[in-house]
Amino acid sequence: MSPSPVPVSCYCGKYKTSVTIACESSTIAKAPCHCDSCRHWSGGLYVYRLPIVGTPLGTDILKTYQFSSVSTKWFCPGCGSHIYGQTTTGWAVNPGLLDVKELQPAIEVVGHEFVEDTGDGGFTTWLPKWGGKELPLWKGKEHKSEQLPPGWPSQESQVDKDEKLWAGCHCGGVSFYVTRPNEATRQPRKAPFPESMKPTDFDNPEGETWWLRANGTKYMAALCTCVSCMKVTGFDIQAWAFVPECNVFQPDGRPLDYGTGTLKKLYSPTVDGAFRCFCGTCGATVFWNADWRDGVVDISVGLFKAKGVRAEDWLDWEKRVSYVQDSANQPLLRELGAQLTTTLWPSSLT
Repeated sequence: MSPSPVPVSCYCGKYKTSVTIACESSTIAKAPCHCDSCRHWSGGLYVYRLPIVGTPLGTDILKTYQFSSVSTKWFCPGCGSHIYGQTTTGWAVNPGLLDVKELQPAIEVVGHEFVEDTGDGGFTTWLPKWGGKELPLWKGKEHKSEQLPPGWPSQESQVDKDEKLWAGCHCGGVSFYVTRPNEATRQPRKAPFPESMKPTDFDNPEGETWWLRANGTKYMAALCTCVSCMKVTGFDIQAWAFVPECNVFQPDGRPLDYGTGTLKKLYSPTVDGAFRCFCGTCGATVFWNADWRDGVVDISVGLFKAKGVRAEDWLDWEKRVSYVQDSANQPLLRELGAQLTTTLWPSSLT
């Protein structure tokens, strides 16, 4: 049976079309890429795409970013949604942009590539197996580089004693740093609880400092599969760190400014006061916040430049994935269920 066209749309809805996935079988093998460059232009922890037939329509309204001499990224200039990748072998669509309840063909992860760049394994720690089989961790390109040895990496290689955690996008237009938790971090704030912590009743009238973990020495981080995160990043899961704005600074030491550098800010069409920020040059997803949030901002973990991608000297990870019912890649969530809690959680917000 020949594959049928699949609808595609970006977060803001300005770009809509249909594409045909270039695969006639029921599954398609993929090895997600974990390289520094892909994390910094996306803001996520990994990247993979689905090859499509021919050239997509309507790309004249999209913005391009020349990632390398042989690779171009196409994203919406209005909302930052990463939509396509174009290489010498053709076009591919990012799976988070497909308007389907279930990805067809189904994704079968067969390994992880460019894992050495992560320093600590990154997302592969939560996805070590598929179908009960250990997944190979390639240093570089899948099947063309050697595999990392058992026991990699050593714990000592991940120790990070720096007092600043730097972050930035691929093009360099967005750059900032986070400081260690301090007295200002511990001040009560009425920022609502994130969906990864509670299924309902997000209000925080007592000002609990839920963003602090490990006796106040680390920030909370979590994974989200809501529709808006998938639409903006283009991928299955987005990783966020929750940090008070008072601990985020521009490179020259000035406080966080959502209008600095190449940042673009877009308010949500459905949630009053909620907004997302992305790089207007390379499209990297940078922040999620809301005018009513009382000084706590979500930061894309893929932008951090720690000794390990999970930045575990800075972050303490929540073990629940939120909005799992929104995901079109349920096989991935079933596999993640061996490491994380992936039961149904709240209804989606955007």
